[in-house]
Amino acid sequence: MRSLVQCRGRLIRQKVILSNRLNELSEACLPALLETVQDVDQSWFSSFLEQAPTPYQAQKMTRSELQKLLKEHRIRRFDADSLLPILRQQLFPGIAPMAPPEAIETAVLAPQLQLPRSQIKDLERQMDEMIERWCQALLKTNSDSTSDE
Repeated sequence: MRSLVQCRGRLIRQKVILSNRLNELSEACLPALLETVQDVDQSWFSSFLEQAPTPYQAQKMTRSELQKLLKEHRIRRFDADSLLPILRQQLFPGIAPMAPPEAIETAVLAPQLQLPRSQIKDLERQMDEMIERWCQALLKTNSDSTSDE
Protein backbone atom coordinates (compact mmCIF):
# COMPACT_ATOMS: atom_id res chain seq x y z
CA MET A 1 0.00 0.00 0.00
CA ARG A 2 2.87 2.33 0.85
CA SER A 3 4.33 2.01 -2.65
CA LEU A 4 0.92 2.75 -4.20
CA VAL A 5 0.58 5.89 -2.08
CA GLN A 6 4.09 7.02 -3.03
CA CYS A 7 3.44 6.34 -6.71
CA ARG A 8 0.17 8.29 -6.50
CA GLY A 9 2.04 11.21 -4.94
CA ARG A 10 4.58 11.22 -7.79
CA LEU A 11 1.79 11.12 -10.39
CA ILE A 12 -0.04 13.99 -8.70
CA ARG A 13 3.15 16.08 -8.70
CA GLN A 14 3.65 15.30 -12.38
CA LYS A 15 0.03 16.23 -13.14
CA VAL A 16 0.39 19.53 -11.25
CA ILE A 17 3.55 20.43 -13.19
CA LEU A 18 1.84 19.70 -16.52
CA SER A 19 -1.33 21.55 -15.45
CA ASN A 20 0.62 24.63 -14.39
CA ARG A 21 2.49 24.74 -17.69
CA LEU A 22 -0.73 24.21 -19.65
CA ASN A 23 -2.28 27.06 -17.68
CA GLU A 24 0.59 29.38 -18.63
CA LEU A 25 0.33 28.40 -22.28
CA SER A 26 -3.45 28.80 -22.35
CA GLU A 27 -3.10 32.22 -20.80
CA ALA A 28 -0.83 33.22 -23.68
CA CYS A 29 -2.91 31.64 -26.46
CA LEU A 30 -6.53 31.69 -25.28
CA PRO A 31 -6.79 34.20 -22.40
CA ALA A 32 -10.54 34.87 -22.73
CA LEU A 33 -11.33 31.16 -22.74
CA LEU A 34 -9.08 30.55 -19.75
CA GLU A 35 -10.87 33.33 -17.87
CA THR A 36 -14.19 31.57 -18.52
CA VAL A 37 -12.99 28.03 -17.85
CA GLN A 38 -10.74 28.96 -14.90
CA ASP A 39 -9.36 25.45 -14.47
CA VAL A 40 -7.25 23.80 -17.16
CA ASP A 41 -6.92 20.63 -15.10
CA GLN A 42 -10.08 19.12 -16.49
CA SER A 43 -10.25 16.29 -18.99
CA TRP A 44 -12.67 18.16 -21.25
CA PHE A 45 -10.28 21.12 -21.54
CA SER A 46 -7.40 18.81 -22.47
CA SER A 47 -9.65 17.23 -25.11
CA PHE A 48 -10.55 20.68 -26.37
CA LEU A 49 -6.86 21.61 -26.66
CA GLU A 50 -6.14 18.38 -28.51
CA GLN A 51 -8.80 19.32 -31.07
CA ALA A 52 -7.92 23.01 -31.23
CA PRO A 53 -4.45 23.77 -29.83
CA THR A 54 -4.09 27.08 -31.71
CA PRO A 55 -6.29 30.17 -31.45
CA TYR A 56 -7.00 29.88 -35.18
CA GLN A 57 -8.22 26.28 -34.81
CA ALA A 58 -10.32 27.30 -31.80
CA GLN A 59 -11.94 30.06 -33.87
CA LYS A 60 -12.80 27.51 -36.57
CA MET A 61 -14.58 25.10 -34.19
CA THR A 62 -18.23 24.67 -35.03
CA ARG A 63 -21.10 24.83 -32.60
CA SER A 64 -21.81 21.11 -33.09
CA GLU A 65 -18.15 20.15 -32.42
CA LEU A 66 -18.16 22.16 -29.23
CA GLN A 67 -21.54 20.77 -28.15
CA LYS A 68 -20.33 17.22 -28.75
CA LEU A 69 -17.19 17.82 -26.68
CA LEU A 70 -19.15 19.34 -23.78
CA LYS A 71 -21.72 16.55 -23.91
CA GLU A 72 -19.05 13.80 -23.96
CA HIS A 73 -17.54 15.25 -20.79
CA ARG A 74 -20.91 16.08 -19.17
CA ILE A 75 -20.14 19.79 -18.88
CA ARG A 76 -23.22 21.85 -17.98
CA ARG A 77 -21.56 24.86 -16.39
CA PHE A 78 -21.53 26.54 -19.80
CA ASP A 79 -22.72 25.63 -23.26
CA ALA A 80 -21.45 25.89 -26.82
CA ASP A 81 -23.43 29.08 -27.42
CA SER A 82 -21.68 30.86 -24.56
CA LEU A 83 -18.21 29.62 -25.55
CA LEU A 84 -18.38 30.30 -29.28
CA PRO A 85 -18.19 34.11 -29.02
CA ILE A 86 -15.16 33.74 -26.75
CA LEU A 87 -13.46 31.45 -29.25
CA ARG A 88 -14.28 33.79 -32.11
CA GLN A 89 -12.43 36.71 -30.53
CA GLN A 90 -9.44 37.66 -32.57
CA LEU A 91 -6.32 37.75 -30.44
CA PHE A 92 -4.18 39.78 -32.78
CA PRO A 93 -6.36 41.79 -35.18
CA GLY A 94 -4.79 42.35 -38.58
CA ILE A 95 -2.24 39.56 -38.17
CA ALA A 96 -2.55 36.44 -40.29
CA PRO A 97 -3.50 33.36 -38.23
CA MET A 98 -0.56 31.19 -37.32
CA ALA A 99 0.45 28.88 -34.54
CA PRO A 100 2.45 30.69 -31.87
CA PRO A 101 5.13 28.57 -30.16
CA GLU A 102 2.88 28.35 -27.07
CA ALA A 103 0.13 26.75 -29.14
CA ILE A 104 2.53 24.16 -30.53
CA GLU A 105 3.66 23.28 -27.01
CA THR A 106 0.00 23.16 -25.92
CA ALA A 107 -0.72 20.59 -28.63
CA VAL A 108 2.06 18.43 -27.19
CA LEU A 109 1.18 18.93 -23.50
CA ALA A 110 -2.60 18.43 -23.59
CA PRO A 111 -2.47 14.69 -24.36
CA GLN A 112 0.36 14.20 -21.86
CA LEU A 113 -1.90 15.45 -19.08
CA GLN A 114 -4.41 12.66 -19.76
CA LEU A 115 -1.93 9.91 -18.82
CA PRO A 116 -1.28 10.84 -15.16
CA ARG A 117 -5.01 11.49 -14.73
CA SER A 118 -5.94 7.97 -15.82
CA GLN A 119 -3.04 6.44 -13.90
CA ILE A 120 -4.12 8.22 -10.71
CA LYS A 121 -7.66 6.89 -11.17
CA ASP A 122 -6.33 3.35 -11.68
CA LEU A 123 -4.12 3.57 -8.59
CA GLU A 124 -6.97 4.92 -6.47
CA ARG A 125 -9.19 2.07 -7.66
CA GLN A 126 -6.48 -0.45 -6.71
CA MET A 127 -6.07 1.20 -3.31
CA ASP A 128 -9.84 1.09 -2.72
CA GLU A 129 -9.91 -2.60 -3.62
CA MET A 130 -7.01 -3.31 -1.29
CA ILE A 131 -8.70 -1.48 1.60
CA GLU A 132 -11.95 -3.34 0.89
CA ARG A 133 -10.13 -6.70 1.05
CA TRP A 134 -8.46 -5.67 4.33
CA CYS A 135 -11.81 -4.65 5.82
CA GLN A 136 -13.41 -7.93 4.76
CA ALA A 137 -10.51 -9.91 6.22
CA LEU A 138 -10.73 -7.92 9.47
CA LEU A 139 -14.49 -8.48 9.72
CA LYS A 140 -14.02 -12.18 9.05
CA THR A 141 -11.29 -12.40 11.71
CA ASN A 142 -13.52 -10.58 14.23
CA SER A 143 -16.53 -12.78 13.48
CA ASP A 144 -14.37 -15.93 13.75
CA SER A 145 -12.98 -14.81 17.12
CA THR A 146 -16.45 -14.02 18.54
CA SER A 147 -17.86 -17.36 17.39
CA ASP A 148 -15.03 -19.19 19.15
CA GLU A 149 -16.04 -17.74 22.53
